Amino acid sequence: MQRPWRNQLRLSNIGKDYALRAAELAPNDAEAHLSVAISYVKMSLILGSREKMEASRKVKAAVDRAISLDPHNDLAWHVFGPLA
Repeated sequence: MQRPWRNQLRLSNIGKDYALRAAELAPNDAEAHLSVAISYVKMSLILGSREKMEASRKVKAAVDRAISLDPHNDLAWHVFGPLA
């Protein structure tokens, strides 16, 4: 029997891969970079401690990029809040 968190992790990785691809295809789109950050945030709920630390660095980098592209993006600032 497959554990439920494994399926969550598999689906989260698929979502993250799509978000990374979007950010790669549209490097000047704040929403694309924000989707990367949100993907990592959602994944961090099911990751171990070491992976959470790595994910938090990636979230910070993606949110910083999104804010630099669109400083008026409220959702980016909301995601950035706990990281500050």
